[in-house]
Amino acid sequence: MKKYDGIMLGSLVSLLLSGCSQQPIQNESETIYFSHSLPNIATPLQPQPVVNIVLPIIYFANDSYEVTPTERVKLKEFVETLGEQRPSIILNGHTDWNRSDQYNDQLGLNRSESVLLTLVDIGYPAEKLATASMGESQPVADNQTEQGRQLNRRVTLSLF
Repeated sequence: MKKYDGIMLGSLVSLLLSGCSQQPIQNESETIYFSHSLPNIATPLQPQPVVNIVLPIIYFANDSYEVTPTERVKLKEFVETLGEQRPSIILNGHTDWNRSDQYNDQLGLNRSESVLLTLVDIGYPAEKLATASMGESQPVADNQTEQGRQLNRRVTLSLF
């Protein structure tokens, strides 16, 4: 490193911190010109409102993909909570383990598509929704109990 490289670096840092001027920086072999000013980097950030959104979990009866009136209310309240925001949502369908993997994959997809249709009926834009099936691969509770199986029959929402 040449002796004047440290001087150049110090000058550049000073210019950046002061908002840059159009004064050239010179050393023995080159001249550097700045053609514009940088924005004031000392401007304080303005606080933004924080919205705490609880993502609903939509539950289903055994071997069913019908969205019940109770679950529809949960979806409607969720859409109302979003206000004007319309983030993209992946609807992930889940099942318990009572049937074959292939059957459960299709049932999970049917559940996620049923939730999609309900959201569209409520007024959510269809182009912001996608469906997927997890089948029985991601249980949240013990499938050996009825209560556990009930908790595993669900659609979860992921915002992105």
